[in-house]
Amino acid sequence: MILYLLAADQSAKAQEHRSERDSIRPVDTSVRSLTGLLTEGTFFGHVRNFLMSTVNEDGLSDYIAWGFGAGIGYESARFYNFQVGMSGFFINNVASSDLTRRDPLTNQLSRYELSLFDFTDPGNRNDLDRLEELYLRYYVGKKSNITYGKQYLNTPFLNKQDGRMRPTMENGLWAEIKESDKLEFAGGWINSISPRSTVNWYPIANTIGLFTAGFDENGTPSQFRGNLSSKGIFIASANYKPTATITLQGWNYWVENIFNTAMIQGDAVLPLQKNGRQKLLLGLQVTRQNRVGTGGNVDVQKAYVPPGYQSFILSSRLGIQQGPLSLTANYTRITSHGRFLFPREWGRDPFYTFLARERNEGLGNTHAAVLLARYDRKQQPWTVQAGAGYYKLPQSTDFRLNKYGMPSYYHLLADVQYRFKGFFKGTTARFIYLYKGNAEDGLTNKRTIINRVNMHHFNFILDYWFGKE
Repeated sequence: MILYLLAADQSAKAQEHRSERDSIRPVDTSVRSLTGLLTEGTFFGHVRNFLMSTVNEDGLSDYIAWGFGAGIGYESARFYNFQVGMSGFFINNVASSDLTRRDPLTNQLSRYELSLFDFTDPGNRNDLDRLEELYLRYYVGKKSNITYGKQYLNTPFLNKQDGRMRPTMENGLWAEIKESDKLEFAGGWINSISPRSTVNWYPIANTIGLFTAGFDENGTPSQFRGNLSSKGIFIASANYKPTATITLQGWNYWVENIFNTAMIQGDAVLPLQKNGRQKLLLGLQVTRQNRVGTGGNVDVQKAYVPPGYQSFILSSRLGIQQGPLSLTANYTRITSHGRFLFPREWGRDPFYTFLARERNEGLGNTHAAVLLARYDRKQQPWTVQAGAGYYKLPQSTDFRLNKYGMPSYYHLLADVQYRFKGFFKGTTARFIYLYKGNAEDGLTNKRTIINRVNMHHFNFILDYWFGKE
């Protein structure tokens, strides 16, 4: 309660803005008293101002929303290698379109602007506060730790996906073993999640389909929402860096009674010149999925994954880096064995072809190709990114391999970020613009078009952090 009162008194990234807790100043003090535990800790805070708008094609509704929020947290000093942390955040809908109103032609709600606040309650404009971190951490060795409680995780598939007012958070037990410079391990057990675009915490099974359930393979609305059974998610990973230029990692996500996702990835940054300014960028991911137990429910109609389910995804990257500028060509192939399934409520796709504001979750037999340019000079305040992608999907009516009836599309993205210095140090301004155009021949269904293709989308975000380095 004290935390919420503190958060309420504060004045004033979209996987994609600067994330929470990435740059907290570490507290190395080892104290031996309650007074030292409290006084040697660190207070930190975050204020976010987020303006978002979607312009659909003529005849369909347009949307705009302005969100403002602030939060504060505290991380204690270490006490016999123990540490506690807590934080909270409130959000206010300053102004927006009527997010409870459906488009008259398609009967669809806003897709992006509604998710800026509480997707589960479109009429909620002010009661948007959330208890976020609340954990106990124990340090093992010099670099390793074990954390229990509410915390931020940032893994390839389960991640903060910080493209709204608040990121996704997890509750459970998490361990990181980092004693070796070349080999690291991480993993744990997650039993509840607070997805972005919500303010509540949910058991694992209840988060699946919270945003949208899509269609089953027969083209009828999926029935798994609220009908799944799972005790939680077990995650295990290893990260190996044999040389300064090569990184290998493997991840496995076992969702009890529902499905398993395994991924291996290798990345290399190879110097092409003696001075090291020009480098070759290489990356390869291989992902496999299969059903576990009943797929969530013994009734096949209410299961998340069908009997015999499997999917395979291959993603690759080839590029060149010259100083602060990098250019990459990226390609992802989801085979026709089955849909790639991973709850959108848990995180964004980790594939090299990911561009902000769209995903390939729910798709099979898909080809995605993206050209990406990025300029990021650490000594300078500007970061600029531009991308152009083409996504060849199954026909929007082929629900066996297209869970949400998404048409093929091309995707253009411009992303500019500026980090202030001097008096405004700690403040970041970001502008994102994208256009998604239809690439499916003969598409006339407006329900398939609205908020998906033939649309412009704008974000302007101001973030301020304090208690950060």
